[in-house]
Amino acid sequence: CLVAWKRRQAVGYAWFSPAIESRHESYDLPLPSDTLYIWRVEVKRTERRQGIAAALLSRGLQLGRDRGFQRSWIILHPHNIGSLRAIASIAPSRVLGTVARFKVLSWMRSRYRALSAPVPIEIQST
Repeated sequence: CLVAWKRRQAVGYAWFSPAIESRHESYDLPLPSDTLYIWRVEVKRTERRQGIAAALLSRGLQLGRDRGFQRSWIILHPHNIGSLRAIASIAPSRVLGTVARFKVLSWMRSRYRALSAPVPIEIQST
């Protein structure tokens, strides 16, 4: 986990993992062995659009490369423009598949479907 500080206040964090842990996610997504999973990136609302998320991601990915990870995966909602922009600003990125969640009352299941061919991330303006 990396934390971004402004003066003495934490303003953001990024959490990386070599695996997707079932205690945090409701689906099993087998990652290639050289892949670092970006579990979460959060930036305080008043500090957004200042490059904090990109800086956290960039540093975390560099630390991952130093430990032998060659790729990274993250799961995002396609309308999360801020996250898409942060990711696109630090590295070429592609959509590999989709995750669908099914929920009935308290029962929930998720399913990952790989695309037959990855596609570049396209940022749609709002």
